[in-house]
This record gives sequence, C-alpha cells and structure tokens, in this order.
Amino acid sequence: MVIIIFNSRNQLPLMRLILSLLFSLYFITPNFSQAKFESGYFINSDGEKLNCLIKNNDWKDNPERIEFKLDSVGAIQSVSTNAISEFSIYNTCKYQKHTVIIDKSNEVKKDRYDLKQTDYQEETILLKVLVEGKATLYVFENSNFKRYFFSLDQSKPEQLVYSSFRRYSNGPRLSEVKNTKLEYNRYFRIQLFDNLVCKGITNEMVLKTKFKKNSLSDLFHLYNTCIGSSSINFDDTRNRELIQFRTRLGFGNTNIKALNGIISSFNFSNKLSFRLGYEVEYILPYANSQWSLTIEPTFVKIYFSDSISTISSAKFNINTIQLPIGLRYNHILSKETKLYGTILHAPEFAFRSTIDRGTSQVYNVNSANNFLLRDYAFGVGIVNNKWNIELRHHTKRAIQVSLGPDLKYGVTYLILGYKFR
Repeated sequence: MVIIIFNSRNQLPLMRLILSLLFSLYFITPNFSQAKFESGYFINSDGEKLNCLIKNNDWKDNPERIEFKLDSVGAIQSVSTNAISEFSIYNTCKYQKHTVIIDKSNEVKKDRYDLKQTDYQEETILLKVLVEGKATLYVFENSNFKRYFFSLDQSKPEQLVYSSFRRYSNGPRLSEVKNTKLEYNRYFRIQLFDNLVCKGITNEMVLKTKFKKNSLSDLFHLYNTCIGSSSINFDDTRNRELIQFRTRLGFGNTNIKALNGIISSFNFSNKLSFRLGYEVEYILPYANSQWSLTIEPTFVKIYFSDSISTISSAKFNINTIQLPIGLRYNHILSKETKLYGTILHAPEFAFRSTIDRGTSQVYNVNSANNFLLRDYAFGVGIVNNKWNIELRHHTKRAIQVSLGPDLKYGVTYLILGYKFR
C-alpha cells in the first residue's frame, strides 16, 4: 500500500525537488548505452572479411557509416559504408552493396496535379536484406523514399515497381484543373506472379499482397518454404511489443489564481486534484525502441472550497477530459526498465463543472463557454514490465469563464501506471 501525504505548505518544493532529481538522473546516465556492440562482420571493397563487434543503431535509414570494435575492450573505430560490400550483425540484420536500377523520384504530393515522372538511375547502393533465401527481398530507405528490391538465386536485384500519380483533366479554361484523381501503378504484383511460382502460392495470395514490408516479407518467406529453400527473416520488428496499454492513476498539486471579479488576485494553491486515464504507447520500430508516441484519454476531477474573506468563499467543482498526445524518449536502463522523458500537447474539455463564488452566483463551466484548454506538459518517469511512475507538469494557462472570473490554472501530477497484459 502506498500512502501519499499532501502538505499544503511543503508540497510544491517537494514536487520541484523530485522533478529536479528525476531530470538529473535522466541526463547523467551516459554509462547505460542505448546501442550495444554486437557480434558481426563486414567485408571491405577488396573482399576481405573482418569479424568484429558492430554497434547496433537499429537504423531506420540505410546507414552511411558503422562503428565497430575488434573486441569488447578494443577502441571504437568507424568505416564508411562506401568502403564495404557487406556487413551483418548476426541474427539481427544484414546489408549488401549492389549495383541496381533505382527510381529516385519523390512520392507524389497531394497538392501536385502533374503526372508523377519516374527517375530511373543506375547506382551502387547498400540494400538491407529483409528475407534471405532462394528468393531474397531487400529494402533501400532514406528520408525521401523507400524502395523494395528482389532477386532469385543471388541474381542482380530488381526493383519492385509501385508508384502513384494524379490523373487530371482541364476545366473550361486551360489554366483550370478538375477531376484530379490519385491512381497507382501496381506492377510489382505482375513481377511477383512471374517470379514466385510455386503450387503453394495462389493468384489470390499475390493479389492480396500489399506494398508493405510485412506483407512482402510474408510472401517471400512463404515462397522459400514452398520450394524447400532455407529462409531467414531479418526483420525482427514484428516480434517486438510495439503497442503497450496502461491504466494510469494520478494525484495533482493544483494551483488556481483568480484574475478578476470578487475573488480577484486570490490564489488557491496546493489543492488536490485527481486523474484517471488510459495510456496507449506506440513504440517506433527503429533506433532500438528509444522513441515512442503516446495518447492518454484522461478524466480529471478538481473539487475544493476555500474562504476568500470572513464573509465570502469560493467552491470549485470542475470535471474535465484531457487528451494528452506526446512524443517520448526512452533511455534503456536494463531489459526490463526504462527511464523516459515526454513532451505533450494536452487539450482539455470541461463538462458538468461549476464555480460558486459564495455570493449566490454559480457559474456553469463547460467547453461551450470557453473552457477549452490547450496547454503543454512535460514529464519524466521510470517504467518496467508492469509498473511505471511519472512526474508530469502542465504549463499554466488562462481559463475564460463566461460572465465569471478569469482564472489561471496549473498542475503537477504524480502518476502511477499499471500494465495489465
């Protein structure tokens, strides 16, 4: 059982102390590396193979350099991928250099009305191996585009063709454009029909194959298995738990300041508020799961009354729904434990809320009369397989109440989370 005692005099300094300690811990733990050196090899341009330890950065885009060590206590060295023909981290990833014909045109933009022109060029590039076997599937990815390639029996890789373009017609005036329509060239399915021929692969399977990594990988793995070839799937992201759900209970140190009206300049400080939410976290499938996106629908309850003077008081009964949406950075401490920092945008909507000024004036507060808050928040916390604890601070923002006092509202939460599965 955890007992939390809120002291109106000492609570805010204590919150600041906890926040400072968590931020200090977050930034002074460089010894816990996010990327490990793992067993692998690389082959240089002369065909010489070097067994070594390669730093696994879990690359999203095809890497331009890799870092390696000759042994666990050796110095860190680096080599440009221009100088190597292949490298691999055992059981994790493999990259091979090939000379290919690649379409380097950008994806069609929604505000463009011209036909998408292809831009095929011959280039020597490093391809990431997704599935390796008699039929091998590769991908090349950078910040501008992603291209898939395939080969049979170690032949020269060929690009799988998939493109989009806008078909349009002119309006009454030649300068006008109407009836624009985004269309797709799915020639990659014909390529799959012609090359992945096996009794266990039906036409319907190919037609249902999407131009996406998992769908293509499944088909290539199925083909290799169908013809009795070994098949290695280097894409391990599907084995990661990319989506996590947590129930989150929180207690807040709430500060409300009245800016005008009968309770002008009065501070309602260190008041207890309550929150109950459900967090969905999507872990981005690269960079060793360091980055994630979160959304957390939350019910918030603020209820208290306080004296303004010897003859007047104010009572707050505020119910809101928060919808914090954030970007999170996870610092890996161990296989089970992470330290994280989160930046959030947190719109908030009020319902069935009232402010009683103690003078027979009760104001209904809801989103229709401007109780719609858009603020930002930041938090730091620790999470393991089941539990997490977070300290989150919301920036102060103004509340404009129709016919009532304008308020400034800020809160710092101590949040406890539990993952049920």
